[in-house]
Amino acid sequence: MCTVSFKVDENVKEESQKLFEQLGLSFSGALNIYLKACILNGGIPFELKLPSYNEKILERLKEAEDPTNLSPAYKTTKDLIEALNA
Repeated sequence: MCTVSFKVDENVKEESQKLFEQLGLSFSGALNIYLKACILNGGIPFELKLPSYNEKILERLKEAEDPTNLSPAYKTTKDLIEALNA
């Protein structure tokens, strides 16, 4: 074994430690698993990409979470389709 030191955001460390504890892992054990997964995969073991959403979608998601923006109930599918086409 060797000692490795690196910097990580305090909140990230705290949150990840809580998660690892729930999984029965130490912080060091979880990092060893991650590094072994990198070796087995020949790279990062998950996809790295930029988010595919934009500001307009984020605004719509916030609107959808607002309980005051509930859609009216429709009694039939026909009523819903008419409302959508209006």
